[in-house]
Amino acid sequence: IHPIFGGAFRAEGDIKRATLPIAIIAIVNMILDPIFIYGVGWGISGAALATGLAPILGLMMMLYWIFIKKDTYLSYNKEDFHNDFSIYKDILAVGIPASLEQLIMAALAVTVNFMLTVVSGSIAVAVYTAGWRLISLGLLPAIGVGTAAITVSGVAYGAKKYENIRTALRYSAKLGLASSIVVCILLYVFANQLAFIFSYSEASAPLLPLIAAFIQLMCLFILYVPFGASAGNVFQGLGKGTTSFILTTFREFVLVLIFAYLLGFVFNMGETGIYYGMLLGGFIGSVIAYAYIEIYVDRLIKGKIEGSKI
Repeated sequence: IHPIFGGAFRAEGDIKRATLPIAIIAIVNMILDPIFIYGVGWGISGAALATGLAPILGLMMMLYWIFIKKDTYLSYNKEDFHNDFSIYKDILAVGIPASLEQLIMAALAVTVNFMLTVVSGSIAVAVYTAGWRLISLGLLPAIGVGTAAITVSGVAYGAKKYENIRTALRYSAKLGLASSIVVCILLYVFANQLAFIFSYSEASAPLLPLIAAFIQLMCLFILYVPFGASAGNVFQGLGKGTTSFILTTFREFVLVLIFAYLLGFVFNMGETGIYYGMLLGGFIGSVIAYAYIEIYVDRLIKGKIEGSKI
């Protein structure tokens, strides 16, 4: 339910009320965790309970804004709710491929872990798992900008202002790239300090230089994500969820794995080869995705393909 209401706020352009409940949930979770884990002595069960209770507050905030305060752009009344299978179809056309994209990403992570286990053992998996958490944090600015492009491109598409789609696409790519460059530099410079977060104990201390080296290499991955993310998100905004899914699958589950296998196993580059393969496959896939969305929007503007039927 929470993502549904959050999506409604984002569609209205009300990013503040889409984000505030998420922040509140995180803060409440951090407060409840030590209370339930240590104070009450419930351990892991306490952590699970805190994780389950925290989202309730965020949901209550959204319900209050929508059904009690009623100051949203769109009004929500029981009388307005009725079955419209064309709307269901539009939602599923984007929602199902988007869900499958997340499944593909999870499958990719599992496959990469397996490949690392084969070539380098459990230490390589530990390095990858720890380092990728920081890389994932570095991806958030570009992903956030790309997510905003969904709403903007969708509005422009519905209004048949196709030139605005190109503007949104290029602006999101440029802004995402600018933020990614800053994040990449910070990760590279402070790699050792960040790696210490996962290697502060005596047992894990030997992992510090390995994690730091991983961060300094894989931070390059962040630089071209804005192009692939912007392309995929704009396609989602245009209702082309299947196209976005195909591009993501081709990039992550075809190119990345092919190059990771070739460099890691065929060329005997081991763990480093797998990382280089991920970078190379992701780069090529992002370039293809962005080139395709540019061509698609250009044809849309010129009237060579059918636009919105609204």
